[in-house]
Amino acid sequence: MIQSKRNEVIDVLRGIAVLGVLLGHAIQRGMIINYEQNIIFKIIYSFHMPLFMLLSGYTMYKYTKKYDINFLKKKFIRLIIPTIVWSYLIYFVRNFEFVGIKEFIQFPNSIIEYTKILFWHPDILIWFLYIVFLCNIIFYIHKKIIKEKNEKADIIVTILFAIIIYLLPNQNFGIARLQIYFPIFSLGYYIAKYFEHIKKYLKYLVVPSVTIYIWTFSKFNVIVDNKLIYYLISISAIIIIYNIVTRIKYEKINNGLAFLGKKSLEIYLCQCICLNIGIGKG
Repeated sequence: MIQSKRNEVIDVLRGIAVLGVLLGHAIQRGMIINYEQNIIFKIIYSFHMPLFMLLSGYTMYKYTKKYDINFLKKKFIRLIIPTIVWSYLIYFVRNFEFVGIKEFIQFPNSIIEYTKILFWHPDILIWFLYIVFLCNIIFYIHKKIIKEKNEKADIIVTILFAIIIYLLPNQNFGIARLQIYFPIFSLGYYIAKYFEHIKKYLKYLVVPSVTIYIWTFSKFNVIVDNKLIYYLISISAIIIIYNIVTRIKYEKINNGLAFLGKKSLEIYLCQCICLNIGIGKG
């Protein structure tokens, strides 16, 4: 069922995720050396982008009325145009004193060379929006293959797409990130689709999720070298966060996080040119 009313829990979860982005990047730019081993950094990276990706799949199901060419046009305007504009904006401000990104990405002096890099690696900077767009394209194709009412075929086709993506060579066009995040995006889609059936069980998953999170934390690497560990720790973290959020009764906290969640796209983009503001050199 498609719903149009905004879900505040989703906005609060987005707010938590975007706060994680801000703090994670502040630590990354401030510590420079061995930031991957910082415990706060590891906690943030265990859930923040998977949470964003899962919510993207969730909201695509909830708020998409029709998977037609207008759907793709809207997603292109919403996701790819900002990716292109901000990728070049960051390039042009890369030498400004308040920009902290240059230490981590070496930009070529030639705009033509930079354009070539963006063509082959469009996920080099604003990768999240680009990967979400690819996931939307895949589900657009998905909906052209089967009808919505065919439940079994629906899941089978998604699994087949995941297998095909997994088998793709991953040197260019963000394929490596798509291989990681398409299953999480798809999980969000199916959570939305079957949420009324599964929501009553989520509270019983807290203890197992805490156990899995603690067990996987020492094995987790922020550079995703083990997808199984990454999926276990991120999904368990998301379950824990969801249960906490749904039990928070402080209206001011919820309203503040929801406000950030509603502005998460703007915050995600703007922080890219202000990465030295925060912990460390800023």
